[in-house]
Amino acid sequence: MEGVVRGTEDFRWLRTGTKAPGDLDTQGELNRALHYHQTGQLQMAEPIYRKILAANPNHADALHLLGVLAHQVGRHDIAIDLIGKAIHNNPRAPHYHDNMGNACISLGRLEEAVFLFQEGS
Repeated sequence: MEGVVRGTEDFRWLRTGTKAPGDLDTQGELNRALHYHQTGQLQMAEPIYRKILAANPNHADALHLLGVLAHQVGRHDIAIDLIGKAIHNNPRAPHYHDNMGNACISLGRLEEAVFLFQEGS
């Protein structure tokens, strides 16, 4: 193969935009986790969110959705931490602010919740 450095044939995915062998299909996994989450199968969704975050600790959607899940099971402190990280990585997602506001309400942090709701709108 002319023009290709020897030994790089296995890296065609860099040029084609396809995923590398063994790479996580992040969007596919996120969709799968979201399906479980939306159908109330939280115990199935959680490990998938964690798998995504193991591969990409700054994945804003996975941080947010794992935070929402934590809020749903009463772990509001963890929800605020996770959703706060999601907001740090993607401050322009209004639903992140709203969901963090909901978790703040659950902890009685009403002023913070009002601020978050205003930020989200």
